[in-house]
Amino acid sequence: MRNKNLNDAQRMFIHTVMFQEGIVPMEDPAMDVRRALEDLSPEDARKLKRKFRKLWRKQMRKEQSKVPDTRKAHVAQGFVQPATRPTRRQKLARKKSVHAELMKTKVDPLYTQFKELRPDEPDKS
Repeated sequence: MRNKNLNDAQRMFIHTVMFQEGIVPMEDPAMDVRRALEDLSPEDARKLKRKFRKLWRKQMRKEQSKVPDTRKAHVAQGFVQPATRPTRRQKLARKKSVHAELMKTKVDPLYTQFKELRPDEPDKS
C-alpha cells in the first residue's frame, strides 16, 4: 500500500532506513506486511519478523524508562502479556509505534538534510 502523501524522496528514505534496520519497509503502518513476507523464503521472513520484534521491544523499554506509568500503552501493544499471542489491534499498534519512532529519529532528519541540499525538491506534506 502506497502512502499518497509522500513524495519520492521521502519514500526513498523510508525504504532505505527500514531496509538498513532489517525490517519490511512500511510507508503506511496499516499496510499488510504478510503480503510482503509471502514472497520471501520462510527463513528470511522469520528473520524480518524477529528484527521487527527486537526494534519494538527496544522502543517499549525506552518508553518505559522515560515514563514509568505507561502500562496502558503497554497493554494496548501486548507488551505485558508475553504468554499470549498479540491481537490484530495490538499488532497494528506495534507497527504504528515502530513506524513513528523510525520516522521521527531516522527518516525525518535524513529528509531535512536532503531538503537543505536540494531546496527545489517539491514537498507534498
